[in-house]
Amino acid sequence: MPRRVDKVERRNRIMDAAMRVFARLGVHQARMDDVAREARMSKGALYWYFRSKEDLLKAILARMFEPDLKLMEELVRQRERSAVERLETMARKALDSLPQMRVTQALLYEFYALAARTGPLQTLIRDYYRRYYELLTELLAQGIEQGELRIQNPQRAAMALLAQFEGLFLISVLLPGVDLHQEWRALSDEVLKRLSGEDGSF
Repeated sequence: MPRRVDKVERRNRIMDAAMRVFARLGVHQARMDDVAREARMSKGALYWYFRSKEDLLKAILARMFEPDLKLMEELVRQRERSAVERLETMARKALDSLPQMRVTQALLYEFYALAARTGPLQTLIRDYYRRYYELLTELLAQGIEQGELRIQNPQRAAMALLAQFEGLFLISVLLPGVDLHQEWRALSDEVLKRLSGEDGSF
């Protein structure tokens, strides 16, 4: 009796293969033929799951980014918890994700390049960052409302937190000797102290 095909497992296998190909060749140079070869399947089978390279990229983006959005949505809903505690959870989850980001860093910067070009993928990537920024701003605003965070401008503080993480990640790529794990932990602790202390400056 033929083995039943697990469609979810097959889709994930294709996306894993595509991520390796896109990271190695670049999004624009890579072809669906390359992905099919990497996934060890026929091109026809590949198109059964993804109609185009754009559809495949959209699926990869969703798989990479949606867990972070869901986490932030959940943290914003947890108003019974202190804002500082929820920010610590956010920082810890970001720390936990660093090893995986190291694996996919070449692909992440391919996506940043796509975000600079007009098209549906640009919209998708920008919508993700915009939504994350809005949720982080809301979480900081709740902290101000609860009297925990001593900041004046939650939008500016949210932008600073995002810039801190993205900037540190870029520096770690350009300067390979930087210990991203250690630096993120130290900077996160320092920023949380500033947000909740008397010297909050945002």
